Amino acid sequence: MKNPQQAITDLEPGIRYRGLSLGEGANGTSQVPDYALCLLGTARAQTQTDRAAAARSYEQMLQLWKNADADFIPAQEARREQTALAALGKN
Repeated sequence: MKNPQQAITDLEPGIRYRGLSLGEGANGTSQVPDYALCLLGTARAQTQTDRAAAARSYEQMLQLWKNADADFIPAQEARREQTALAALGKN
């Protein structure tokens, strides 16, 4: 929609209420992907408005996915986007 500030606002509840995205299952407590995907969407929107905040959001999200499978596409994309953002900061 080309409105990064609206995207940040819309994704904020998914980040704020992170505890609600924890689920109880047969294998104990696990986190559903909503929180990490909200961080990813927020980081992408912040890239257009606040690069320092975007860098923090990418770092926080990638910390959650640090043990993700190597072929997990959202993590691959996020790492590439984080690298591109860091390159922009050097210019």
